[in-house]
Amino acid sequence: MSRRTSIVWLIVVAALTFAVVPLESQEAPQRWRGRIIALGGGPVSGQTAYLTLQADQWTPDATIEQLATTLVEEGQRALLKEVAALPPAGWITIGNGLRYNMRTMRSQELPDGTRVIRSVTDRPIQFGELARSTRSRDYAFGLVELYLTEDGTGQGRLVPAAQIELEHGQVEITSFGTMPFIINKVAPQKIKTKGK
Repeated sequence: MSRRTSIVWLIVVAALTFAVVPLESQEAPQRWRGRIIALGGGPVSGQTAYLTLQADQWTPDATIEQLATTLVEEGQRALLKEVAALPPAGWITIGNGLRYNMRTMRSQELPDGTRVIRSVTDRPIQFGELARSTRSRDYAFGLVELYLTEDGTGQGRLVPAAQIELEHGQVEITSFGTMPFIINKVAPQKIKTKGK
């Protein structure tokens, strides 16, 4: 039987929603690279891999508000359907693996100059042997969260397969089979433009 680990996303409203600076003040695309460390036991414990996350566009407030309303009023199955129908807002790769579309990309600038990037997708993000694990259809979300300093470096975490449910005004993220993976040594990456 797979071990299920519940964690509460440490924000009051949701992993999907929070106040952001105006979208027009943020440039896109933006790309970051970091190194994943698998902790907490399981078949990939101790393994590492490089992660690349790119934001091609920022998800509008109206879209996020609609997703939050769906989660509150109809639950995660309806949320999954809506997330899956969104156009890609960016993408992620792990190691030499496949590129996965990320359906939402959000950026929050905090008063101390730090920044939080949060992204959600509609299917698990595979990492190492997790790709061969038996997965429940109920764990159909993948999530990434980066915490960046003023120079764009930082750390983060990855939840490759999760449930998203609302509990007592907070979004509870239940990870399938493992704790969230730690992302270390996150740094911004230059994006080569076409023709250069």
